[in-house]
Amino acid sequence: ILIDATHGNPGLDQLKQLTDMASAAGLVLHVETAAITEEMLSGCDLLILSAPTAPLEEEFLSLTAGFIRNGGNILLCGTEGGNEELNRLLTFLGATMTLETDTVRDDFVNCGTPEQLSLTDIRPDTPWTKGISIAAQVAEGELHQAFLVENACGVDPGSGSWLVRGYETTESAGGMSPVLLAWEQVNGGDLF
Repeated sequence: ILIDATHGNPGLDQLKQLTDMASAAGLVLHVETAAITEEMLSGCDLLILSAPTAPLEEEFLSLTAGFIRNGGNILLCGTEGGNEELNRLLTFLGATMTLETDTVRDDFVNCGTPEQLSLTDIRPDTPWTKGISIAAQVAEGELHQAFLVENACGVDPGSGSWLVRGYETTESAGGMSPVLLAWEQVNGGDLF
């Protein structure tokens, strides 16, 4: 797993939990602060790009297109008001999904503030969510997974599929019950 830290990406200092989880699963996670190269991408399965504040260079766009064509996967982490570069990358890759620019919120079902959400509407019929114990499949009071987010943006999945969405009381600029995680196959790879 390669995390891009070359485009002014905020929040990278908060990756300890992800690093610990990857290590426990036997995965190697590397935060890259130098320019990402084709050689780096050839050795990884997942590229994570978090809300870049600096423009994505044409060379980087071309590298990611080659990475996707070779079966690579990219996880895009958007934020309110800052997804122009991520949407530019999605368009460049031929994707139909887009990231919204507002913060998803829920004034009724949340974890203390309207921007802190614990979502349980996880789609069970995709290769990426198969086997996840979701609330609709367990008896009341039994344990199930939840998708935790804070200050997240909504996603228009385009011709892709939603993986996690909000409740009827969750709202974004795109409407009620917004999608917060989507998946789209593009040119041989997977985008999230």
